[in-house]
Amino acid sequence: MADINIGVNNGLFTVTLDQWEWTGLTVNGTPVQPVNQGNVQFQFTQTGSPAPVHFKAVANQNIDIVNPGNTLFMKSRDGSQTHMSMISYSEANGVVTLNGYLHSLPFPFSEDQPSPLVFSQGRMTGTFHT
Repeated sequence: MADINIGVNNGLFTVTLDQWEWTGLTVNGTPVQPVNQGNVQFQFTQTGSPAPVHFKAVANQNIDIVNPGNTLFMKSRDGSQTHMSMISYSEANGVVTLNGYLHSLPFPFSEDQPSPLVFSQGRMTGTFHT
């Protein structure tokens, strides 16, 4: 079962894909090289100043798209910000693509939920957390 883990710390994002099903990760247009460390196949850790992140995770046909995309609004640890994760899914020629957009907003939303937040597809789980 494929797993994607999206973390945020001080406004900087981390995207981690486990070793199952995932075949590629691109962040802000740059391919991420596999790390193959334990259960981790791909990992991106944002450095520098907080900024929006667009990523594309590619998987084989073992993930079934059964749920619509989603937008998650998560409270920051101190409650002063909103961390947003927008996820969409597509499938073509036996390849499943997850497109994500991550952004930290400098104010809270009334729709904010506490960490962790979860999302899923058939044979895929995802976590968005602080």
